[in-house]
Amino acid sequence: MEQKELIELLNKDVGCQFYPCDSSNIVTYGYKESDLSLWVVFKGNKVYQYKGVTKEQFQDLHQAESKGKWVNINLVKPKVNFQAYELV
Repeated sequence: MEQKELIELLNKDVGCQFYPCDSSNIVTYGYKESDLSLWVVFKGNKVYQYKGVTKEQFQDLHQAESKGKWVNINLVKPKVNFQAYELV
């Protein structure tokens, strides 16, 4: 599935805006303010929903030069609570 198609599908299914990402690891990401969840789609069809992410954190990610580094430093290493899914 192409990135544009995936983003359109996720926008509908998750109910938030997803953004294309030019990254070696991340395909797209989106933030759902109503439940403070950050959704990240990694290459290889892995989808992570990080919980308890503030709007300020999302804005930091959105402005970060390297989205992958930001996710690693701010979500992966501190082991932020997440739910993992796989696109099929």
